[in-house]
Amino acid sequence: MKNLLFALLLFSGLAATAQFDLGFKAGLNNTRLNMDDINNPGQIVESLQAGESKYGFHFGVFSAINFLTYQVRAEAYYSLINVEYSGRNANNEPISESVAVSRLDFPVLFGLKLGPARANIGPVLSYNFYSTNDVLDNGLKDGSLGGQIGIGLDFWKLMVEARYEFGLSRFANQVKVEGQSISTDSRASLWMISIGYKLF
Repeated sequence: MKNLLFALLLFSGLAATAQFDLGFKAGLNNTRLNMDDINNPGQIVESLQAGESKYGFHFGVFSAINFLTYQVRAEAYYSLINVEYSGRNANNEPISESVAVSRLDFPVLFGLKLGPARANIGPVLSYNFYSTNDVLDNGLKDGSLGGQIGIGLDFWKLMVEARYEFGLSRFANQVKVEGQSISTDSRASLWMISIGYKLF
């Protein structure tokens, strides 16, 4: 009984000191498509690997609950990411293809705050719902799981932050090369820079 009473008092104290944030954010992302376990039946290509990193953008909303030096952060935002692969075909000629993918991202991050500075880490669930061409063929996964780690600064109602996101599950199961599908474990990794404004 004493333990339950202590827990209730502790929770009440934390709730009384909690600060709630809600606002908007937007920024740029730089994405790279990492490729592994490439299945190349009949030697469709001579080589295949990730291409250059490509820029995209994101915008959406964020919320946070701050307990003294701790923070729980939940967000929802739209992202346009651009990915590319490159290599050489069976005739040893250079090939390169890119595709833009629209998705919704839902990260839940846990972090520490020290004055205006903070550090956050946690999972992100992404829902891919549109691509500009058939480069990823039917291999684009509807949903994928990743992780995010980042740092941020909060001044008054303004926010600026930088994050790195890494894929924990497949972004795509296959890519299309010169009209033929090649199975591969493709995972997206990206850097993100965001600015935000807190409504309250």
